[in-house]
This record gives sequence, structure tokens and C-alpha cells, in this order.
Amino acid sequence: MPGYVAKASDHGSVRELSELDAMCLRHAQEFIRVENVELALMALDAIEDQNHRDALIVRCAVLKRQRNWKALEQAAVCLMQEAQDTAEGALFFSEAMHGTQDTEQALDFLTSYALRFAMDAHVAYHLARFSCALGEHDTAASYLRRAFSTGAGASLKEEAANEPDFRPIAAQIPTL
Repeated sequence: MPGYVAKASDHGSVRELSELDAMCLRHAQEFIRVENVELALMALDAIEDQNHRDALIVRCAVLKRQRNWKALEQAAVCLMQEAQDTAEGALFFSEAMHGTQDTEQALDFLTSYALRFAMDAHVAYHLARFSCALGEHDTAASYLRRAFSTGAGASLKEEAANEPDFRPIAAQIPTL
């Protein structure tokens, strides 16, 4: 695992990446786009500032695609520390728990973030996923309505239609 570690940082601002690190990050994003996660990880490993929020977000996305739940959990912890003003770290962390079949804990954890990020459509979407996976279909539908009522609603509705966790309520999704 490359050198990202949980550490205190200046949470008030986002550090600028060096020109070389920014180039490596762009390459990593392009490799993800073409679904070459191995090259994406190589590009990420070349970044000097492993704890930069953007590098951590991309690393988490790669680890999620690889279904490397333990490493995703570790990277998400770092991301939560680096980007306390966004829900991304909490979303990736809860996704890692759900990936290891600890969906109830993922729901509890993300629920603890829900008030802090009440307007985040992706938080509502993932709360819906985890609720649905646990058989709480009415709760899931309620969370989906909230997620769909935001600016990201159309893309989330499309994503929900293809999400296996929503199979039990798939017929309701178009009307939410």
C-alpha cells in the first residue's frame, strides 16, 4: 500500500498539487475512464502528495472498482480527515463496510453523517441502498425520493435503476 497515512492537516483549504502530481492524477482519472485500474494505481502511486484530497478520492474510486474493501476503508479514513467538509470519505467508508457484508454497520455509520450532510444527494442515495439491502423498503423509497429531488436526481435515478441493491423496489423507482 502506498504512503498515505491518517494525519492532521490544514482542513481549511485544499493544497495545490504540484504540476507533476496533477499530471499523474489526470492520467489516473483517464485510466479509470477506460477501466484500466492497474495503470490508474500506478499513476496514483507516482503522486508525491498521497494525502491530497483529490488523489485520495481517485484512489478510493479505484479501490471500490477493485472491490478491495480493506484498502478502501483505510483510504476512506484518510479522506475523511483530509476532506472534512464533504461526505465523500464517509460514503467510501460505508461502501467498504457494505462490501464486506456489514450493511447494518454501514447504514448506522452513514446515518451518523446524514445530519451533517443532509443536503447531499449521494448520502441519501446510499442510505437508500443500505436500507433496501436490509429489507427496509419504505425507508429506502423515502431516501431515494430525497436523493432524486436534488440536481443530481436524474443521474441517480438512472444509477438506481441498475443497482442490484434496489431490485426489491425496482418497480417503484420511476415513480419516486
